Amino acid sequence: MATYHELKAQLADLARQAEEAKALEIHAVVDDIRAKVAEYGLTEKDIFGRRSRAQAKKAFIGMPKYRDPKTGAEWTGHGRAPAWIKAVKDRTNFLIAGSASAAPVKHTSRKAAGKGAASENTTAGKVAEKKSARRARRGSAGKETAQATE
Repeated sequence: MATYHELKAQLADLARQAEEAKALEIHAVVDDIRAKVAEYGLTEKDIFGRRSRAQAKKAFIGMPKYRDPKTGAEWTGHGRAPAWIKAVKDRTNFLIAGSASAAPVKHTSRKAAGKGAASENTTAGKVAEKKSARRARRGSAGKETAQATE
């Protein structure tokens, strides 16, 4: 009977032979498939079918928003910023003309409205007004009940 080391050596030799045979057969199979695709005019969709919606959404990254003028590299604006735009504070020089957001959007902060106060024309401002009105009504109602109990 063969020893463990002899069997391991035979196994490695057989694995090598199997890989060589597979490589030789792959070339023949690929050539045959290419010939049939050309003969029948098949497309990738004919062979593999349609992709699922999840795969289609995953594959679409988005339109590039920024372009490096030196290298032509593009970035969508999502995810980690590439090195060529990472340290730039004003990215308007890198915007691609005709991209969806070529015009810079100006965001207002709460600090601009004054130490956390919401401006009156925003939804947050309206909510704050309603809350203060409710508090005022509760405060006056609370005083009346306090006087009635005395």
